[in-house]
Amino acid sequence: MLLHKYHFPPKVASRVASDLGRPNSPEKADSVLSFLKEIGCSTTQLQKIVIDRPRFLLQGVEGIKVKIKVFQDLGLSPEDIARFLLIKPDTMRKSIDKAKEMGFCPSSKICIYAVRVIAFTSKGTWEVKLQSFRDMGFSDSDTLTMFKRFPTVFYVSMKKIDKLKQLLLATGKFSISSIIDSPASLGCSIENRLEPRLRILGILESKNLIKWPSLGTISALTDNKFFEKFVKSANYLSQRVVSGTKSR
Repeated sequence: MLLHKYHFPPKVASRVASDLGRPNSPEKADSVLSFLKEIGCSTTQLQKIVIDRPRFLLQGVEGIKVKIKVFQDLGLSPEDIARFLLIKPDTMRKSIDKAKEMGFCPSSKICIYAVRVIAFTSKGTWEVKLQSFRDMGFSDSDTLTMFKRFPTVFYVSMKKIDKLKQLLLATGKFSISSIIDSPASLGCSIENRLEPRLRILGILESKNLIKWPSLGTISALTDNKFFEKFVKSANYLSQRVVSGTKSR
């Protein structure tokens, strides 16, 4: 079944079969995999799930549907759902408890992402990350605030965080608190989004065509929205100023 119907590599199929032994109901495993495939899980994701948690295939598909519906209702992608399925129940419970202690609302989407980060981050790695933030000038309270607003901040490399911090401070418009207030900016590309936009805004401000926006606004806007809000409107204002000067 794994080999022919789901196109698993022979080694993977053999390993899972060895871990499971001879299941009493291969139909149960088939129904679980079929359902996961229906909701959008790729073959690669299915392989990872059955390798890490082979006994997951022996669960009743109806119970799995109930659990996954919670994730779907929160708007999680098939990729995110597949990652959650890799978390062992005991680890999941401990991670949820820790998220609650941090102040997350268990029914919120952002809590789901926090739980995922907590579950996949060892205690040692967590402390190393905290120390790295301390070394960059963030207090533990600052780091917790950023984590609560953007849990995947713990997945961002410290090299990137430091680069963005230096870039923002160099403008003279932002401080370290700007990153604390808008940690989602750390998820944006510095080279393709933030740096070009900061350069454009600097030029426009030097001509008194704009008021400097917040980091949250700079990072959140799509390219079209950014152009409309700043570049196009500044160009219109510039033309009016020129037109007014000529009419005098």
